Amino acid sequence: MTIQWRDRMTIDHGVIDHDHHTLIGLINEFCNARLDDAGMFELQHIFERLDRYTAVHFQREEQLQCAIKYPFGEAHQREHLVLFRKMEDLRRRFATLVQTAGDLAMVSVTPRPELISLHTTMTEFLHFWLVDHIIKSDLRMRSYAGQIARYSGSFVPLADAAA
Repeated sequence: MTIQWRDRMTIDHGVIDHDHHTLIGLINEFCNARLDDAGMFELQHIFERLDRYTAVHFQREEQLQCAIKYPFGEAHQREHLVLFRKMEDLRRRFATLVQTAGDLAMVSVTPRPELISLHTTMTEFLHFWLVDHIIKSDLRMRSYAGQIARYSGSFVPLADAAA
C-alpha cells in the first residue's frame, strides 16, 4: 500500500511539500518493511524517525501558520495534537511489542500475529493521517503559498531539521 504523491496534494511547491514528500518516503519504508522479528527492529528505527520528523513538521507548519496569521491555525493545531497523540499511542504499543520480542538469538522468521496486526493498524493510520490530513486540512493553506514562501526561506530540509 505505497503512497504516491499526486499533484492535487501540492500546497506551496516549497517547504511544506518537501516535508510531505519526506514523510511519504518514511511511511512507505514503514509499510514495506519486513514483518519478521529482525524486521521489527528496522520498523522501530523507521517509526522513531517518523516520530521525530512528524514533530518537527507539525512545529514548522504551525510556525508558518502563525507567521502568516492563518485563519484556521488553531483548528489545524488541534488536529496535529490529535494525530500526534494517536501516533504516540501506536509508538508505545510498538515499543512494548519490541520489548517482548524476546532474545535476539532466538529470532523468529515467521511474522508474529500481534506484529502483523499492529503493523496493519499503523499502516492504515499513517495512510489516513498523511493523505486525509493533507487533502482535507493542509490544502486550505494552498492560497497562502506566497506568504508561506516569504517566511520559510531559512528552513532546512526536514531530515536535517529533525536530526
